[in-house]
Amino acid sequence: MSKTILPIGENLIVLPIENETTANNSEIIIVNKQLAYGEVQAVSDEYKDVYKVGDIVIYAAGAGISQQYNKKSCVWLNALSPSKGGHIFGIELDKI
Repeated sequence: MSKTILPIGENLIVLPIENETTANNSEIIIVNKQLAYGEVQAVSDEYKDVYKVGDIVIYAAGAGISQQYNKKSCVWLNALSPSKGGHIFGIELDKI
């Protein structure tokens, strides 16, 4: 049985996404280990006008608290920007 959790305050539940790798001309694999991407699974009422379930957010790798949520390994993050004590650097937008 899956549960629905409504984060409170400034919190999000995010499902981490594997970092993309790129290869340069020398076929050396380059992985960005400082930033992580995640898909928003749940958002507090306080931030539902900023984030939506399904949004892809960018945050510092290793940030937040890991926890199982609906049988997935998710991360609790603070919805604020790092300059305000949070974890989120940005939201990935579709290219036009």
